[in-house]
Amino acid sequence: MKTVDKNKCPCNKSDGTSTKIICAACKQVWHQKCCNCTGLPAAAIKKLTRWQCPACYVCPALGKLPATVYTELRAMRDTLSALTLRDSINSSSYQQEIASLRASASSFDASEILSKIDSLQKEIQELKSPLVTPDKSEFSPTIKAALDNATIVPESLKMIQENLSHLNNRMTQLQDSIKTGNAASYCRSQAPAATDSPVLIQPNTSSPHVLKTQTPCKPYESYEAGAISQELKAELLEFIETLDPEFTGVDQNESRQVIYFGDYSYKYTGKNHPARPAPPVLMKVLDSVDPKTGDKRSLKANSCLITRYRSGVNHIPMHRDDEIMIDPESYIMTVSLGAKRTMTFCNNDDTKSESLDLEDCSLLVTSRFAQDFWRHGILPQNEISGERISLTFREISPHFMNSTILLGDSNTAKVAFGTGSGTLGAWVPGKRVKVGHIEALPDAVDIGPYRNIVIHTGINSINSRFQPRSDAYLIHVLEKKCKDYMTVYPRAKIHISMLLPTRLRRLNHHVECFNRAILDMSYQYKNIRIIDNSMFGSFLSDEHGRWDVKEHKPLASDSLHLGKMGIRLFAANIKTAVIGKSKSQSRVRFNSSQGRYGGAAGAAQHQGASNPP
Repeated sequence: MKTVDKNKCPCNKSDGTSTKIICAACKQVWHQKCCNCTGLPAAAIKKLTRWQCPACYVCPALGKLPATVYTELRAMRDTLSALTLRDSINSSSYQQEIASLRASASSFDASEILSKIDSLQKEIQELKSPLVTPDKSEFSPTIKAALDNATIVPESLKMIQENLSHLNNRMTQLQDSIKTGNAASYCRSQAPAATDSPVLIQPNTSSPHVLKTQTPCKPYESYEAGAISQELKAELLEFIETLDPEFTGVDQNESRQVIYFGDYSYKYTGKNHPARPAPPVLMKVLDSVDPKTGDKRSLKANSCLITRYRSGVNHIPMHRDDEIMIDPESYIMTVSLGAKRTMTFCNNDDTKSESLDLEDCSLLVTSRFAQDFWRHGILPQNEISGERISLTFREISPHFMNSTILLGDSNTAKVAFGTGSGTLGAWVPGKRVKVGHIEALPDAVDIGPYRNIVIHTGINSINSRFQPRSDAYLIHVLEKKCKDYMTVYPRAKIHISMLLPTRLRRLNHHVECFNRAILDMSYQYKNIRIIDNSMFGSFLSDEHGRWDVKEHKPLASDSLHLGKMGIRLFAANIKTAVIGKSKSQSRVRFNSSQGRYGGAAGAAQHQGASNPP
């Protein structure tokens, strides 16, 4: 068994910015940040003589009880006093609970809680007093009739019963915790989140609330029968008949036959289709179904895969249309001709399934986003002898291999996606989502199936004066979000951009410490990469900062944001990391430092300015 070194903090990391604190009980050395004592100056820490670490400190159950006990009693009192139908309340069960609780608490000599119980008993006795019945003779005939027919509102009564049941359960838990002597642990578990988030020794970064098994969307967007006319159907069948010799099987069992048209080649499991110009009749079909997609954006499909099922024996197994060359924001349209076949949908953990009959001339619209959460297929139906032909339209391009979503703060506002001057270019398609703080990072299911997730935020988090957060907590939040992203999109690459330097020297020291923590975290996961901004050095220079055009000098009032030249270099750094044309600078420094990655980020001043991407 490994012996714990009490002369080192349990985090097993060096932190020159923290003052060491020694526990009076176990004599364990702790970093100031690791035990959430960031608000104490070094002089005050040295005067601590009875301080206990989080592993030794236990909230006392004698004398003054934790505030959560009184919160429970106040909640029960307020709920009971707010009831208007006092004569319908059976408070005998609560009298028994209070009596039992009082007997248990008396052994602890808790005078304050006993007085609270006494006052609560008096209030319940008052609630048992009968209601005063109004004299109906003073009312009009209409009001008299309304009073005679009045009944208790079911929804209000249901809400009252739920509140009483909830309080009953909480009082039982509180009673049991006092009997067993675990009142302190129970109160801590029920306490609301503190304003200053606690620093955990070993943060639990597991995220059971965001799993691949979640199903945040429907299996398809819409379905419409009779979406194309009979005239267009006849023209399509005539065209497909001329292509009969060109159809090829997708496997040795000849489960189905296919032929492909598109601006770019299309590759999926077991098959590779070269690019082939689409004939006018296919463009006519696309123009016909475009208005039927409702309020969705106009279709930009540039490929069509025609599949032929000769009979019910022919089928397609459960699969996903999740090829990396498909636009992550696009829709996939399927037009069915001929015999009716059933398409089956099933979510990732097989807890949900749906079936949809695809009729002749129908249109099915699905999204690329849904492919990560639903599988679909057409299973064999031996009783069907007719032929079915499907035409599936997709938006395909090799550029989408680098599809990117940028989650960034205000320094990324000028980083533009698209083509032309001032953009990242056609080979880095994507979009930007404004994220001002680390805690504002979106959930995984709100991102979409992008191949690259670029995260550039954090300077506002470490510089916040209104809601200060420790570095350990912010890194914990960032790591949890990254694990969520990797769980939902395991094929995506996560690029964490190192924080940029500022014109404030006090803040730049904090930036360097935070970047070291990011670097330490990144080496624990295969899919997390680093965008190293060491080219900017450790201080935001006038060359890279914002410029005052009128005064022809650097804008001294803005100490955080990049200027035109800085944004250009910053965008080039992001593009280089996404496309992957060069090695990460942090990885190069890590290799050259013989594995001492804890201090690798400190080499920015020596290598950064001379090695732009």
